[in-house]
Amino acid sequence: MAEAKAQELLRREEVERRFGVSRSWIYCEMRAGRFPEPVRISKRAVRWKVVDLDEWAAGRPVAHGEIGHRRTGPRTSGV
Repeated sequence: MAEAKAQELLRREEVERRFGVSRSWIYCEMRAGRFPEPVRISKRAVRWKVVDLDEWAAGRPVAHGEIGHRRTGPRTSGV
């Protein structure tokens, strides 16, 4: 079972849904070295290893405004 999870790969869209992030956020964080690099499976396709994503998520604190905390409702001017 653990061996199957080690082999499991996610598409970018699945990564976006799983962590509540956008495509641009993923690639920006990858360039900064703060997000796991994908595995190229063909000339035009990449996938992320679930085990790499799980390790990344385990070491990342969730704070207000971060992953999983999307703003709801209208923005206010602070007044």
